[in-house]
Amino acid sequence: MNFEASSTRKNMHPSLLDTARLAHDLTSQNWSTLNTNITALEGYSYFESLVEHIVALLLIRIIALLHDRSETPDLPVFVDLSTTTICRTIIDDEARRMEDEVLAIEMDPLDWPELLTQDVVCELRTYVHKIFSMYQDVAYHNYEHGYHVFTSANKILDAVLCEHVWSTSSTNENDSPNDNTTTSLNAGTSTSTSQAIEKLNSTMNTANTTGDFEPSDGGDDVNGDVKHTKWSKPIPKKL
Repeated sequence: MNFEASSTRKNMHPSLLDTARLAHDLTSQNWSTLNTNITALEGYSYFESLVEHIVALLLIRIIALLHDRSETPDLPVFVDLSTTTICRTIIDDEARRMEDEVLAIEMDPLDWPELLTQDVVCELRTYVHKIFSMYQDVAYHNYEHGYHVFTSANKILDAVLCEHVWSTSSTNENDSPNDNTTTSLNAGTSTSTSQAIEKLNSTMNTANTTGDFEPSDGGDDVNGDVKHTKWSKPIPKKL
C-alpha cells in the first residue's frame, strides 16, 4: 500500500506528556475490547494515527532502555520499566506540578531525554510508516493486523514488567510506587503476572505431556474464557 506522510507529520516532535498519555491509553485497554474501537487522532488520517500509536509505544520503550542505563537524569525515578509505570509516573508528576502554584512557576514541564532528539523521533516515525506501507491491501494480513499484533505484544510485555499496582485514578494518594508492592495488576487484567505465567506454564506442560490440548467444541466456557477447538491432529511434543 502506498501512504505518503506529509513532511509536517514526519518532522513533528510530540511532547513527552502527550506521548505518555497516548501510550498509557493504548496500554490500559481491556483485553476483551483491545483494538475494537480505534479512532483517528485529531488532524491525522486513520493510517497516520496507527503509525503515531506505535511510535508513542516505542518511544516509551526507548525511555525504559535509557532509564536502565541511567541516561534519564531529568525524569522521575521509575520503580519498574513497564509502559504503564513509566507513563503513569510522568502523568502523575506533571499533575502534581500543575496543582502546586509554586512548582508550576518554578519547574519546567518534563521533557524528552537528551538522546531522544527530534531527528530520532522523525527517523522512528519514518521507519514505522515504511513498514506499514509495505503491507498489501488484503483482507487479513494487512497493516491493521500488524498493528493489532504489536499492541497485543505490548500488553503482554507490560504484564510481565509491571510490578506496581496502579489504581484507575491517575492521581491517587495510594498510588505511591514506594510501597514495595510485588503483585502486578495491569489495567484490563484481572490476574497477577505470576498467576498468568503459572497458568501459561501449566497449559504448555499439559500440551507437552499429552501431545494435544484439552479438546472441546469451542465457544466460551462459564467463566467467559475462549476454549480451543479440537485439533485435527495431535500437537507433536517436539518439532
